[in-house]
Amino acid sequence: MDREMNFKAIFTSSNTRNDEHEAQQKFKKDEYFKTLYLLLDTGIEMTTTSLGKILACTLQLNDRVNALKLLTYGVYKLPEVLKACQILDSRRRLKQLNARLERFEKQNAQKSKVGIIKSQINVNQELNEGVQWSLTKSKINMIVTNWVKKIPADKLEFYALSYGMTYWKQLIDLLHTKPSDFSLDWFQDFVFGKPAPESSIVYAMKSLTQTNYKEYIYKYAPDYSFLRTIPFIKLDDEMKIVVASYTPVERVIWYLEEFQCENVFKSLTSCFRNPETIKNISYGVLMSKIFYLKGLNSYAATELCNEMIKYAQIKLESYEVTLEQPIVVLGDGSGSMEVAIKTSGIIMSVLTALCKCDLRIFRDNDEFIKTPPKTVNDVILFSKACKACGSTSPAASLFPYLLNKQVVKTFIIVTDEEENTNCNGMDFIGIFKKYTKEVYAANLIFVSFLEKGVKGQMYTKFQTQMPDYMEKVKQIIFGRRDPDLSKLDDLIANIVA
Repeated sequence: MDREMNFKAIFTSSNTRNDEHEAQQKFKKDEYFKTLYLLLDTGIEMTTTSLGKILACTLQLNDRVNALKLLTYGVYKLPEVLKACQILDSRRRLKQLNARLERFEKQNAQKSKVGIIKSQINVNQELNEGVQWSLTKSKINMIVTNWVKKIPADKLEFYALSYGMTYWKQLIDLLHTKPSDFSLDWFQDFVFGKPAPESSIVYAMKSLTQTNYKEYIYKYAPDYSFLRTIPFIKLDDEMKIVVASYTPVERVIWYLEEFQCENVFKSLTSCFRNPETIKNISYGVLMSKIFYLKGLNSYAATELCNEMIKYAQIKLESYEVTLEQPIVVLGDGSGSMEVAIKTSGIIMSVLTALCKCDLRIFRDNDEFIKTPPKTVNDVILFSKACKACGSTSPAASLFPYLLNKQVVKTFIIVTDEEENTNCNGMDFIGIFKKYTKEVYAANLIFVSFLEKGVKGQMYTKFQTQMPDYMEKVKQIIFGRRDPDLSKLDDLIANIVA
């Protein structure tokens, strides 16, 4: 395997094989884990399969320090830990299944039974990928001691209330846990069908009704993520205050629209004035809630908004951009962007504040923004000023850099990719090709507002016309009809990681 391969790609792709993780952990251990923890800390999204492979490999190599660190990271929840165990156990399972298949074939067993075994063999072959790994007692003990036993009782209660037990059954079978391994001694029996004890919140919630839910909230303080799934529960201001009082600040902020109440806002304002009490709220969530509060006509909402802006500014200043600079942001202000213009305006302005770079808006022509936003308040003002009109000519904003032979190492284009107007007879990709040959082979990041399932007209052109250049081209997609600002964190993570 090429040991100089892109480390970020190793972690973000589910296609990275088990033996590739093993080689990198053996031969480039320091660089491997330094990059991994940076990506985890900055919020780069990784699949359950990728996280499972990473943990499985770390356990297989008996790297107790990093295995322990991974098990305590918030991203390692039930699906990820289960995947790691299934990968480690796959070699033993394949041996068992192949023996059973051989026996069935000798006995001329029913085709349906043989088919089931073959299907299970395929699943485990995909998990194993040819490695000689195993789920030994020491690895089981590591997971049970440092993950299973560390799950708090309220979390187990929430799992029991809100989710099916299939994954738990599979994990318990693999780890051979005892009831005493869980912080709730009845949880393992509950997983396999035994009723929860009458003294438990899980039992009590079965009796929840429209007339008694307030009493039960006072008595049991059930998790809000569970409460909000019950159709008949409508929290009035009194109950919003009660639920917010025992719910982590980060969770209340996530569901802020559902906690709209003057006293809740006042309580949150106090929390933001003492930010050390707040674990972590992503920048994208902060910005979406700031804009929500801006739309409310209340003193408490304004006070909370002001404190959140201060917190967001501190967060913005903490990021360190690692993209190749100079950087230029090209923003789509055309008429087709009408639905997404507010969100794209936020993204354009956040990028320029973060990267301290040029900002140009394209419609029919190019508009150079002389004073790009630098602070969170600038972001708010700029996004409000963005208006969608005219046709779409991204080429118009790229052309000046070709004309002036100005070196830019990273272009970020925020667009719906509906290019319909050329510049000097060339479309965007035509100018970009000339730029890479005559000026500099720049990186290109598409921040694309697209309908679900659509790849994007401009990005697709790059795939077909410049396939050998695609390692320098990225695409981050936002929904066009209802763009989710929380995805801003994935964009920021790609810029700072």
